[in-house]
Amino acid sequence: PWRDRQVGPPVTGTVGEPVSLPCRMSGSPEPYLSWILPNGKVVRRGTAVPGGLTIETNGSLYLPNPSLRDGGHYRCTAVNHYGRDGLSVQLILNSQEPRTDAIRLETHEDVGL
Repeated sequence: PWRDRQVGPPVTGTVGEPVSLPCRMSGSPEPYLSWILPNGKVVRRGTAVPGGLTIETNGSLYLPNPSLRDGGHYRCTAVNHYGRDGLSVQLILNSQEPRTDAIRLETHEDVGL
């Protein structure tokens, strides 16, 4: 039977910094795992995907260098001869903010006596 009602906790990351979306599935026989991206494209193990997205050995989807457009809802699906299961995960990406401690402005005023 198909069950895709599970929703994982949202994952928050930063643009340009690697992030992994968890998906731990188990079954016997071992299920075939894939991820459906927010744009509808499907990522399978061993498939080359622009941007370097890969499925890790534990089932997590690894995004090495995410951009703002990578944010959204992802769906992990597992299928074997006995059924299907799925998990939805929302990726929230924050833009990198300039470091405020990297800039320091000093002012000097002459004081007359």
